[in-house]
Amino acid sequence: TEPIILVKITSNEEAQRRKFAGSPSFFVNGKDIFPTKRENYFLGCRVYATSSGFRGVPEYEALLAAVRQVLDSG
Repeated sequence: TEPIILVKITSNEEAQRRKFAGSPSFFVNGKDIFPTKRENYFLGCRVYATSSGFRGVPEYEALLAAVRQVLDSG
């Protein structure tokens, strides 16, 4: 298994450079597993669509499915 690495984004410049779409964001092999189309990236909160409306974290099943999809695609 691979380790989980937490990365702290500390500036809007770093957020732009890393294509950080808000906190929390989840990356596997350098890819955002919940990709969004945007031109500007900045420090801020991120929301996810869930069965209970928009929330600050994705549902467990959605997170697991997104990880599996990235891993299966290589």
